[in-house]
Amino acid sequence: MTLKRPKILVDLGKLADIYSGLGQVSLNFGKALQQENKDRFELTYLLPKGTETYFDSKAAKFEFLSFTRRHFAFLGRQFNLWHAIHQDSAYMPGSKNTSYLLTIHDLNFLQEKSAAKAQARLKKLQAKVNRASAVSSISQFTAKEIEQHLALQKKPTVTIYNGVEDITAFPKQRPFFLQKNEPFLFAMGVVKEKKNFHVLVDFLAALPVRYKLVLAGNKAGTYSKEIELLAELKGLKDRFVVCGTVSSSEKAYLLSHCEAFLFPSKCEGFGLPVIEAMQFGKPVFLSTYSSLPEIGGLHAFYWQHFEPQYMAAFFMESLKYFYDTPHMAAHMVDYAKTFSWQKNARQYIELYSRLLNIP
Repeated sequence: MTLKRPKILVDLGKLADIYSGLGQVSLNFGKALQQENKDRFELTYLLPKGTETYFDSKAAKFEFLSFTRRHFAFLGRQFNLWHAIHQDSAYMPGSKNTSYLLTIHDLNFLQEKSAAKAQARLKKLQAKVNRASAVSSISQFTAKEIEQHLALQKKPTVTIYNGVEDITAFPKQRPFFLQKNEPFLFAMGVVKEKKNFHVLVDFLAALPVRYKLVLAGNKAGTYSKEIELLAELKGLKDRFVVCGTVSSSEKAYLLSHCEAFLFPSKCEGFGLPVIEAMQFGKPVFLSTYSSLPEIGGLHAFYWQHFEPQYMAAFFMESLKYFYDTPHMAAHMVDYAKTFSWQKNARQYIELYSRLLNIP
C-alpha cells in the first residue's frame, strides 16, 4: 500500500555550530530540501532551539534537541523515515518500524585517533549501520572505506556528493593583513595535522617568486603554533600568515584575488574548499590522498609528494600552463556548478522515495 504524505524526520542538529562544516551542510541541505520537496513528504526538522528561523515554517515542521527526544524517543512523534545527515548524531528513531537512512561523511578517525579509540568509534558506528535501512556516503572514496571497515550486510548503499553554496556573488572585503594588489597564495581549512599544511612552509621558501601565503581556518590547538614557529625559523614570518577564521566576505575576497589555491590535505571525505576555489576559476593544487583526486578530477593539479623543491617547480610550471590555457578556468567554473544543493536534495528525495516504495 502506498503511503500518503509519508512523514520524514531530518536530523539537522549540527546547526548548533552553524559556521562549522556540518553546520553549513545542515543549513544548505535543509533549505534545498524544502525547495525541492514540493509537498511530496511531510518534513520535520530536528533542530537546536532558535535555528528554526533559518527555514520556512510552512514547508517543514520542527522538533528540538532535548533530553526527552534523545533518551525517550519512543515517547515522541513517530516517522516513516528518519535521515541522520551525519554519522555522529546521538539521536535515533523511537520505533523499530521507522526506516533509518544514515549518511557517513568520512572515517577520518581511523587515522586521527589511537587504535583503541578508533576501534571504539568504529564499533559505535557499526551499531548504527546495523540499525540502518540504507547508507549513503559523500564520495566514492568514503564509500570504499565504509565497505572496507564496516559490515554493510547487503544494505542498499549510494554515493551522493555534497552540494556547495555558490559564494561568487558574496560581498568581498580585503583582510587587514593584505595590501591592495599584493600577490598571494591561499590555503583554507581547519588547521589540524590531517590537513598537512606544514608542508607549505618549505614549499613557500623554495618558490622563486616572493609570494605571501595566507592560511585561513580555525587554529585552536598546537599544530597552528608549530606551523607559525616553523615559518619564523625559515625567515618567513611576514610572508606566511596563519590568520585563523575569516568572515564570508573575507573568504570571498581571498578566493577571488589569490594567485592559486593550495590544499595538501591527507584526509578528506569530500573537500569543500576545493570546489569553492574552483567557483572562482582559480588554479587548485592538491595532494593525491583520500577523496581529493575524485573531487578535483581533471580540473586540479596534484602534488605526487611533498619534497619542497619538487613542489615549487611543479607549482610554477603548472601555474604557467594554467594561465596560458584560458579554457581551463571556464571548464573549472562549469564543473564547480555541478555541485549544487538543489541537485543534492533532489537525489535524496529520490532515495527517500525508493526506501518508502513510492513510485
